[in-house]
Amino acid sequence: MKRYSLILTLAMFLLPSCYQHQQLDYSKWYTVEPEEEDPLPTEEVKGLMIMSSNVRYYSARNKADDPDVGDRDWEVRKKGYFQMVNTMQPMVIGVQEAEMNQVADIISNCKGYTFVGVGRSDGAQNGESTSILYKTDEIQLEDWGTVWLSPTPDVIGSYFPEMTDGQYGQSRTATWAVLTAKESGRRFFYINTHFSLYEASQPKEVQVILNTVKEKCPPGLPVVLSADWNLEETDPILAPIKEKYASARQTAPLTDNIETFHWWGSQSTISKHQHLDHIFWSGFDSCLRFRTLNMKWKGLWISDHHPVYAIFKFKTGSTEKQKPVADFEIPASPKMDETITFIDKSTSEDGIEVWEWNIGGIVSSAQNPEVMFNTYGDDIPVSLTVTDHYGQKASASKTFSVAISGGHDLNIEWCKLYDDTVDGKGTAVADWTAPAVTPSGDKIYVASSGYHLVGFNPDGNIFGSYDIGRREPYVTDRDIQTPTPSIDAQGNVYIPVQYGYSENGHGGLYSIRPDLTGENWYHDTGNTSQYRNTIPTIVGDYVAVVMTNSGNDLTKNCAVFRRSNGSLVQVLECDKGTWGGMAAGYKGELVYSTNRGGTRQGREPSTETSGGYHVAVVDGAIGNWKTSANSDAGRKTNLLGMRHTDGNGYLCKAGQPAVGTDHCVYVCATSDNENMICAKYNLDNYVYDSAPTPLWKVELEAKSNSGVLGLGCVLDADGNAYFRAAQKVFRLNSKTGDTGWVYNTEGDYNTGVPAIDNLGYVYVIDYGGNKLLKLSSADGKLISSVELENPRTSPTIAPDGTIYVTGSNSQGAVLYKIKCSKTTAPGPNWSQLGGNPQKTCTPPGANY
Repeated sequence: MKRYSLILTLAMFLLPSCYQHQQLDYSKWYTVEPEEEDPLPTEEVKGLMIMSSNVRYYSARNKADDPDVGDRDWEVRKKGYFQMVNTMQPMVIGVQEAEMNQVADIISNCKGYTFVGVGRSDGAQNGESTSILYKTDEIQLEDWGTVWLSPTPDVIGSYFPEMTDGQYGQSRTATWAVLTAKESGRRFFYINTHFSLYEASQPKEVQVILNTVKEKCPPGLPVVLSADWNLEETDPILAPIKEKYASARQTAPLTDNIETFHWWGSQSTISKHQHLDHIFWSGFDSCLRFRTLNMKWKGLWISDHHPVYAIFKFKTGSTEKQKPVADFEIPASPKMDETITFIDKSTSEDGIEVWEWNIGGIVSSAQNPEVMFNTYGDDIPVSLTVTDHYGQKASASKTFSVAISGGHDLNIEWCKLYDDTVDGKGTAVADWTAPAVTPSGDKIYVASSGYHLVGFNPDGNIFGSYDIGRREPYVTDRDIQTPTPSIDAQGNVYIPVQYGYSENGHGGLYSIRPDLTGENWYHDTGNTSQYRNTIPTIVGDYVAVVMTNSGNDLTKNCAVFRRSNGSLVQVLECDKGTWGGMAAGYKGELVYSTNRGGTRQGREPSTETSGGYHVAVVDGAIGNWKTSANSDAGRKTNLLGMRHTDGNGYLCKAGQPAVGTDHCVYVCATSDNENMICAKYNLDNYVYDSAPTPLWKVELEAKSNSGVLGLGCVLDADGNAYFRAAQKVFRLNSKTGDTGWVYNTEGDYNTGVPAIDNLGYVYVIDYGGNKLLKLSSADGKLISSVELENPRTSPTIAPDGTIYVTGSNSQGAVLYKIKCSKTTAPGPNWSQLGGNPQKTCTPPGANY
């Protein structure tokens, strides 16, 4: 075998006819005999060598139809593969179809290599892989991961529905890595994959690859994509790839267009799809060489695909590697609620690769980030750290001011009395219960202790009222009816009722027509049924409620009814019942609190094992749920189901869970009279009958002389949680649970959950101060407030941004309509009590 010794310019004229410039002729096939070509690049073509190689899967030797036997068996041909790698010594190899034992063979027999990657079947050792091998003396691994070519790339073994098993299997993976070339210190991003053979899914597979690069590649890095694409390079399906990335085959001055799929040397019998292995790139100075290794090694075809490699040249700058200089321009006179742009003014002879901004706590990797503040103040810090192509960093810091803007005043448009019922204990009140608003905002429903469900139009006129106390006309305890109504997609309204304490009356659930002219149905939930601070949860064709001390056939304290006729579908465990709420997950899970354990009504510590929050998982299909065992041993399967470190169990008595767009549930409880426990769990990871592990769990001080009840939270767009307990509001970081800020309201008996709008402002009822407060989510600073009468409730933000709050005065229960010109819609996550204006207790976008 001969070696190239001429300079690159001359070599290009002396090459065999298989090498071409730029334009490729796919109308004929080229063949190079193994002994005629030296596969090694010349000294003049030095750079980052990356190889793509479909190794042909090991278990093909066990196929019933045309198995890989003889020279096709990996156990025979692998010695040729080892020779190829040890001869070529590519810095990086992206393999396809490689089962994990094949990867181990290569690593063991090719000196200096290690790998990253997993089997596609189980995310570990089973199935084919798209592993990335790299030389440890030349390449350093910075980060890596595997995605599945599917609608849910992070789900192991997932696939597009068009990948219909059959002959070719289902799941496919892509392995990505951030790597550093040690000699130059230059970083680059590499992704390696293997497309399916299903034309219907291949365009979607392209998008997974593009999205993965967008999500995982640090800004500014050169990128290499390699694969057995199972597509000709000219196929329109690859157009989105070619719009962003150049083809190594078509851009290298030294290249070929040799077929890559050859089926053990018999490629002449195959009519199409012979150029299937391609390398694409961006961000390098150039691609110096592309080569198809269409030769035998140790007299063997090493696979049914030829390996291909490309050599890349990094962009060059100063040979002295001068450090960059970080600088930026602060926008003039920034104000709240205005989009402001910070302009990067950094300089570097070698080019900036990464921008890392921290703007008053807002983190960005954009070169010129656009941000919006919902707070004001002076000396707000901003810092920028830049990294050049050699990994050298430089930083700059400044401070700036943000001025308060107008339009944040909270204005009462009207206040209307809606229940003036009087009994021996006084007039009707609206404690805890919050308004529910239709998606169009044309109807507002409110309840009260006077057992009336009342409907308002936005102009303040009452369009209907329904007597939900009609089944117990002689009730005298008119201070205990506190549930919040919920509205289904057809406009029907659901409201639980409690007619007395202990055995003084029944309880039940109403379904009432949208115009309040009559009921669809009523289901009696039995003697002693008590509903406190609860909301009906609407999940598909069903409505679920939790209660405490229920009698008759509902002793398990959680009931599911069919919305169409009110028939009882199922009862679920809720040990000792609850005075709290419920939330549904994206897969139809039901999460609800239990009174078991913790403190007695928030006042006396207890060492009883905690009940925590039950999770009822869907058993087969929505309409049938199951919960773990309710024994002391079984409570470990609950959220917050274990004893607290202070020896007290958790009391979740009035807890209101919240489910975020991240599929996580946020729960809270008390362990004594002075502490609140908050935790976050990933519902997708909850396994029936197994002890769950929180993503985080924190303890917060929230002292109350009257019991810490009415616990709950809302979530902003990033999943940060705003918890309420007694006199305090806490902002907790979505990733860590760390406290961002704490706001103290007046008094110590504030119940109710905050609400958050589309600009991120937080609205809180201050019962002690008789006010509705508007706070900045950034730092908890008070933006504005408005005085109300006895607002012991949670604010509701309607779809148009109108705020509705219930209250009580000397005449009875009242409803406030409050407007703020900069409040235009609820936030995009779990925005308020019940999750949304309709109070369905379901997360955004859930589809059951």
